Amino acid sequence: MLFRSTLSNTNYTPSKPSEPSVTLSGDHVITYGSGLVTATVANVPSGQTPVYSWFLDDQSIAQQTTENTYDLSHLDARTEPYQLQVIVTIDSQIYESDIFTVTVGKATPTITFENQEQTSIYTATSAIVEKPAVILKNDEVYEGDIAYRYVKDGSEQRIDGLPTEVGDYTIYAYTEAFGNYTEAEGSCALTIQYLQGPAEILYDGQAKKDYYRAPVTITAPGYTMSTTLEGPYTDSYVIQATGESVDTTLYFKNELGQITDAHQVNIGFDMGKPEVTVRLANKTWTELSSDPSVTKYQVDDPSLIIDVFDGGGVAMVQYSIDSSHDLYTTVEELKQADLN
Repeated sequence: MLFRSTLSNTNYTPSKPSEPSVTLSGDHVITYGSGLVTATVANVPSGQTPVYSWFLDDQSIAQQTTENTYDLSHLDARTEPYQLQVIVTIDSQIYESDIFTVTVGKATPTITFENQEQTSIYTATSAIVEKPAVILKNDEVYEGDIAYRYVKDGSEQRIDGLPTEVGDYTIYAYTEAFGNYTEAEGSCALTIQYLQGPAEILYDGQAKKDYYRAPVTITAPGYTMSTTLEGPYTDSYVIQATGESVDTTLYFKNELGQITDAHQVNIGFDMGKPEVTVRLANKTWTELSSDPSVTKYQVDDPSLIIDVFDGGGVAMVQYSIDSSHDLYTTVEELKQADLN
C-alpha cells in the first residue's frame, strides 16, 4: 500500500532585533543650581557601550563621553526654556533623542543666623546683631547688602531697621533679588536689655557714709552718668544738700556706650546743729555766738560739763574757751584743754 505525505515545506525566518532608542528624562521645571537630565538607551547590543554627545540649544556641550547624565545646575535662570538633545553612537551607528525642554527659575538664597536667640545691651542707638550667613548655589559668595526689619513682641508691624529700646523682638534679615536669585528672608530672636552695673559707686571718692555736711560728688570708675536716660553724660554728678534725705536717679554709661537702668542714689545730709548744754563753772548755756568775742566767759577754776544730743549727724557747734586758743571742735578737746 502506498502512502503520500501531506506536509508541505515551510521557510522559517528569525525575528530581527529591535533598534536601539534614546530617551531623555528629568524635571522640566527646575531652579538655578539644581537639575539633572538622564539619557536612557534601550536595546543596546550585547557587548556594546554607548557613547554620548550632548547638545544645548543646538550648541555642543559635551562630546564623546560615556556619561549618560548631564548636570543642569550651572544653567542661568531665564524665562525661555532650554533645549537639550543627546546623540548616542553605538558601533558606529548614530541614534538621536527627542528634544528635551527645561525651564530654569531663580533660586532662593538661604539666610541663617548662627545664634537664633541673641542679646544686645541698650545703647540708645540701634541694636547690634550678628550678621547672618547668606548661602548661595554652586559655592558662590554673596557680596551684596543685608537689610533688617523688626517686630516687637505683641505687635505685628514690621519696621525698617533695627530696634533701639529695651524689649523682646523678632529680627528679619532681607536680601533683594539679583542675578539668578530671588529675594530672601531669615529671622532670629533679639532681646535688648540694660547694662548691669556699675560695680562701684564712690561718694566724694570714698565708700558711702550715713551723713554728709556738704554737697556730695558721685563718681563711678569706668562710667559716665546722667540724671536722664538720654543724657548728656558726664564724668561725675554733684548732689546738692537740698534736704535731710536727697534721692537722685542716675543712669550710668560704660566706655562701649552701654547704659544701665535707673539707679536710685540716696544721700543723708545733717541739716541741724546738735543739741548741746554746756556748764562751765557756774555758767550754763546751750548756744554761743559764732563770734567768740561776742559771748565770752572767764572763770578762775572752771568745772566743765558738756551734754550733747545728736541724731547721728555731722553738723557741729564750736566753742572757744580762751581767745588765746584755737576753736575746739570736740568734747574731748574741751575736756583736755588747759583752761587756765
